Amino acid sequence: MSPRSVRSVFTGALLGALVFTRSFAQPADAAEAAGSDVLQLDPFVVTDAKSLTTTLPVRPVAGVYGFDTPYQDIPRSITQINPQQFAQDVITNYSDFTRYSPSVNQSTGQLNNYGSPTIRGATSDVYQNGVRMLMRQQNNRPFTLNAYEAADIVAGPAPVIYGPTARTAGYVNYLTKKPAFDDQHTTVSLRLGKFYGGDLGTIANENWTIDTTGPIIKNKLAYRVSYQGENVDPYYRNISDSFHDIYATLAWLPASGLTVDWNVEWGKFDWVTNNSVNRITPDFVNNGTYLAGPATPIIQVGSAFYSPVLNASGGVTGWITRTRAGTGFTPGVATTDPTRNTTAGAGTIVGYVLDPANVHPESLDRTAALNAPGYPSTTDAFNTQLRVRKTFSDRFTVLSNTIYQYYQTDNPSNGGFYNWITDDTFETRVEGLLKLDYKIFGLPVHHDSNTGFSYRFEEVKNYKDGQAAGYGPTGDWFDLGADQNSWTRNAFFGATIYPFTGAITDPVLTRFGYLKGFWPYLTVPESPANADSPGGSGTGLSTTTNHTWTDSLSFYTQHSFKFGEKWLFDAGLRETYVFSKIRNPLALNPANGAIHDSIDNWLPGYSFSLSYKPVPRLTTYATYAYVVATNGMTTGSPTWAAGNQYDPANFDSLSELSEFGAKAELIPGRLVGGLAVYRQTRDLTLTTVPGQDPVLSKGQFQGVEFNLRYQPTREFTVGLNYNYLDANSLDQTVSGPNPIVVDNTTNIIGSTSLGYGDWRVTNLPRNNVTLFASYQFASGFGVRADAWLRDSYIANNNASVVIPSEYNLNVGVFYNRAAWSVQVDFQNVTDERNFAGASTVLEPFGVQGRITYKF
Repeated sequence: MSPRSVRSVFTGALLGALVFTRSFAQPADAAEAAGSDVLQLDPFVVTDAKSLTTTLPVRPVAGVYGFDTPYQDIPRSITQINPQQFAQDVITNYSDFTRYSPSVNQSTGQLNNYGSPTIRGATSDVYQNGVRMLMRQQNNRPFTLNAYEAADIVAGPAPVIYGPTARTAGYVNYLTKKPAFDDQHTTVSLRLGKFYGGDLGTIANENWTIDTTGPIIKNKLAYRVSYQGENVDPYYRNISDSFHDIYATLAWLPASGLTVDWNVEWGKFDWVTNNSVNRITPDFVNNGTYLAGPATPIIQVGSAFYSPVLNASGGVTGWITRTRAGTGFTPGVATTDPTRNTTAGAGTIVGYVLDPANVHPESLDRTAALNAPGYPSTTDAFNTQLRVRKTFSDRFTVLSNTIYQYYQTDNPSNGGFYNWITDDTFETRVEGLLKLDYKIFGLPVHHDSNTGFSYRFEEVKNYKDGQAAGYGPTGDWFDLGADQNSWTRNAFFGATIYPFTGAITDPVLTRFGYLKGFWPYLTVPESPANADSPGGSGTGLSTTTNHTWTDSLSFYTQHSFKFGEKWLFDAGLRETYVFSKIRNPLALNPANGAIHDSIDNWLPGYSFSLSYKPVPRLTTYATYAYVVATNGMTTGSPTWAAGNQYDPANFDSLSELSEFGAKAELIPGRLVGGLAVYRQTRDLTLTTVPGQDPVLSKGQFQGVEFNLRYQPTREFTVGLNYNYLDANSLDQTVSGPNPIVVDNTTNIIGSTSLGYGDWRVTNLPRNNVTLFASYQFASGFGVRADAWLRDSYIANNNASVVIPSEYNLNVGVFYNRAAWSVQVDFQNVTDERNFAGASTVLEPFGVQGRITYKF
């Protein structure tokens, strides 16, 4: 199915929905005669007024079962973010969600402002009004909330109404901005440049939003348009991002009980990934001491090993032989081996060593200058969604939810690897919502149900660099017959391989040891025509360049039974048929079975929950969820496919969740709290080699989550979250990196197998605490603060690098008036040297301002 076909289907769905709405519309006089003086607006298109002035979870939740359910009756760990928080809080990346939810993990590992948050130790999914979006971590765009005004953060697998997904740790369901029917409203907001101490001063960090909304036809039709732009040259050296994002929506109430909601969003994003730093040692983590200077490559030609003799600036002054010694390479004697003067002498880089003659410790307070240079990435994203709700009676409602999404991204990555991806996705879901009241053995039963079907189609063109020997330390080659200072696909240094394309005199190179490189080693495609795909698999094709088509058809039913005033029982069942086919678009010979494949499978899923309310404002619950899904990427290709072939195990990925919890309104209308204890097993990665049994890694995630929110008045609010997370990969063989030693022998990119067993997941602290508070005086002046505290965690499998316990404190002051507001935020006010894993030091103390005007 081509993109044009997908767009045609979507256009047909739009026209069909308009015909559907027209058939139910009444003449104007009939509507007026049947109506009253009070306009009954559907919450489908109008935000709950209570949620505009509170941080308490007062909004009914439709993002779990499809029908509105009181927050305290959702048998899951769930957090609401309301419009007040979206409008006033500093939310610049997904790590900021930790202040609201105990399920979200503070950013560790590679710091990135793209993709989806980490929930309960794994990457989560992103939904928009109940439909899965094309988002994944470190993928396709800088962070923006331009289209949204509220969100629900839900831990655990998505419910049956949403269908199977590879990401079962949790999800964020965003609620799009709604139009205003009462009057015209316009808001202009400007985030100013950011100021740091020391030599950095003020840097570009601007973000601006213009949002306008109002009625077109009184009580019938309203619109909203929001534009957001950004230009950021952040603290981290060699990265930046800028974008333009436009969101528009229409809400139409053509007749009593009929609601039409349509939205569209388009964005153009230019960005550079933060590649972070390398040569991570305990001394670097604890004291900021970095091993500066060039790394010496070890080059294998046949069975012999050589290395250049480098000077302090990375220049080649001669050659020596090398002898393999365990995981290292002992230096030998000087050589003028004639093989280095011939093209046949091209060798493969198999490692790097640090020579004490060139490498020296250097004390660094901050590491902005150490960020490995990256390459510009671009993304064009478009999505449009149409939702139609028809309420036939107080008991029966039909809802259709249709979305089309497209994005194209050109994303060069470290190590000479790039992605060029286009994705066309169409999904439509039809839901029948039914409410019943009856008695069983004299006990009153209130029964809510959601039954329906959905269809999802995704077509992906995924072109990736797959040169003959792959990429990274074993795929780089060095032409011994070329100029001694010419490096081909080898502009790398240190324990993690990153490219560098600057001049040899660049201060980052001469001070910190990047080897000389130049543009031709990395092809950055503007289109698939520039893709390079020889090698990589036994058939002479890339293992990752592919073109895939995936169809999913699902049927589901979700039921909630309330027995009297104390017992609730929830049950959901779904069956999904998935069919997917794959081919390599650069080699289309159908006789070659290794370049195309297809598979189909049934993916079942179900969940059960039992809740008990001993008193009206306390709910205890037990939940079990069983989900079978595809294992792998949710965007880019349906799953990991070695040699462009599917493995059936990749379409049979199991996740199971057991959760026990309680939610309580401790002080009515003022203080709410929640507690959850859970255990979840889920598939992590699947390594497949055609003709061999797959190796599947499973993860076990278990923990405790606790949260409190207190808001006695509109002007004062406090929130507290705590989580304990114990995460292990089960039945897996892992490896640990060699120590980074300056001895001219140890291979700093090598690793040693740690054997088979259960291993703690890296970059996940076991204990995390977050806190936020805000108070506004009668004058309009106010102050707010948020903080997080986490204990130590390991940064690699053998625990040779451990990040110590850390904390962070942000403070802001603001002045609110009816028509305008000003706020200044002081971030990391104690100037802590915190980490995102070991590879990135988080930003130092900085000051950010924002001005908002309403008219």
